[in-house]
Amino acid sequence: AIDEYNAKTGSALPRIVVIIDEFAELMTESEEVEELIFELTRCAHGAGIHLVLSSQRAASDEIITDRVLANMPIRACFKMADKYDSFRIIGKAGAENLVLGEMIYSSIITTKKVKVPYISTERSLELAKGRKT
Repeated sequence: AIDEYNAKTGSALPRIVVIIDEFAELMTESEEVEELIFELTRCAHGAGIHLVLSSQRAASDEIITDRVLANMPIRACFKMADKYDSFRIIGKAGAENLVLGEMIYSSIITTKKVKVPYISTERSLELAKGRKT
């Protein structure tokens, strides 16, 4: 939708990335928050907004509601506690068997297990201090 608009008008509306860290904490605040997140996910694609929801808490129905999931066409997850959490996020079991450096990417078209970069806490602290080892 945004590409079509840009082509018709000759303008270049930007794409926006919204990152919500600890999504679970936000969702437990109030029911009004769920409604606002739902509206954001519903309108995001057409408006050129890329939404990244992140949480370390288990994937329960109260946190990641069906309304929000229905508007998230692309999902990714790292190792999950069990197959039920995996199914909740990506629509199938499998994320419970992942190892360090792997994630599952799921879209409407495909589901793939992919390798991801991993930097240990110690190494990231070294890099932040500017040391080379």
